[in-house]
Amino acid sequence: MATILFDVNALVYWCFVGSNKHEEVSCAVRNLVMGDADILACASSLNEAYYTLAHHCDFSEKEARQAIANIVDVFSLAPTDARIVRAALVSDEPDYEDAIVRACAELNQVDALVSYDKKAFGGSPVPKITAHEVCDFISKITRR
Repeated sequence: MATILFDVNALVYWCFVGSNKHEEVSCAVRNLVMGDADILACASSLNEAYYTLAHHCDFSEKEARQAIANIVDVFSLAPTDARIVRAALVSDEPDYEDAIVRACAELNQVDALVSYDKKAFGGSPVPKITAHEVCDFISKITRR
């Protein structure tokens, strides 16, 4: 079974129907759930997702909270504990939030990280893919 971690940008695209990546991310989530993959989100990413939805996507307080509830209902949450924070603090990721996501991906030994951040995760041994690339990636790792 594949384990795929979603970065906060992919979570926001999944929640925000008006985003240009919503359908792509929704399709990937559907395929992963139907394929019995384990899809993860960092618990700490929920704060950033909430803020982005409420302050940049014009979600009301109620809508933003419902979006977070939807994430919790569909994704497994990887805790952001001291082990993750310590790994992030010594990471070579230039952005702390990206360092948290990277540490979460690496320490949870996920198969891939779904992200649209062009600058992040380049030094990680965990492959970064877009939602569009999910199906091809899953078929490659299941053939191994």
